[in-house]
Amino acid sequence: MPMTKKHIFALYAILLLMFSGTWIHAVLKDDRAPIHTVADAHAQPGGVISLVCSAPPARQLSPILNQSSAYPGDCISLYIAHAKGPGQFSVSAPFYEKPLTFYPYRDGYAGLVPIYAWLKPGDYQIRVKDLVANTETSLSVKILPKTFDVQYLWVAETTAAILSDENTAKDQAYFDAARANPIREKLWDGPFVQPAQGTITTSYNSMRYTNGNPVPTRHLAIDIGNAEGTPVMAANNGKVVLARKLIVPGNTVVIDHGMGIFTSSVHLSEIVVEEGRRVAKGDMIGKMGSTGYAAGAHLHFAVWKEGTFINPNFLFVTDPVAYSE
Repeated sequence: MPMTKKHIFALYAILLLMFSGTWIHAVLKDDRAPIHTVADAHAQPGGVISLVCSAPPARQLSPILNQSSAYPGDCISLYIAHAKGPGQFSVSAPFYEKPLTFYPYRDGYAGLVPIYAWLKPGDYQIRVKDLVANTETSLSVKILPKTFDVQYLWVAETTAAILSDENTAKDQAYFDAARANPIREKLWDGPFVQPAQGTITTSYNSMRYTNGNPVPTRHLAIDIGNAEGTPVMAANNGKVVLARKLIVPGNTVVIDHGMGIFTSSVHLSEIVVEEGRRVAKGDMIGKMGSTGYAAGAHLHFAVWKEGTFINPNFLFVTDPVAYSE
């Protein structure tokens, strides 16, 4: 049977009925026999078809953590399944007081909750409130105890003089600009890789005493030691947002990996990428060196998320956004 305007209209009405979940009104221009819809609605030529169907009930938010325990300096990933927008929910975590950003992921939104490196072990609750349904879900997280290293470092006075408040402020302006507009989508693929071959000479969150100063500083990165010129790679897929010589960190490359994760590779002897370039995991971005405030050839590798430096080793063993559903 040939397809007439009547058949086409009926098919169109059925499709609208299936997908819209709203009132449908349509004027028939055909002057032939009346048609019937799936709801058996009847209309005379030139009349109006009214189809009524109810909208499916909204799915309840389903918060999912990718892990129930973590160490200070790690990052917990929270996925809000079925969320239609970040304004539909609020999240509070007693171990992280800064604002959290959530990004579109699957059929909801996902975000990474950093854990302060100095957080005390214990049981904590992440609270997710559905602002539409006015319900709240509590998710338990156990922060495990961890012992961090103590390091005593001596640097030349000429090198130590580089580390001034004025120089640090100038460098920070470049870092802030590079991280000002994070890429919303997830660019990385799977676990990150150690960006250079060598020995870990300073671990994350080591308490460092420099030149006999009785007040230590926290080393919120890892240092990888090797020969000058050792290749330095992109730890994962991303976009280069900073590639220039700074004062304290020396030659620096910052990569935006999406969803608010940035990595920094500093003290390079040479930079081989330009700002704006997309890089893949394992691409060469520079060479190991000792530029800036450095006592010898090494790579200072840091991971930044939501204003906090997290433990790079955490990213080497797992995809930071990975869930069992």
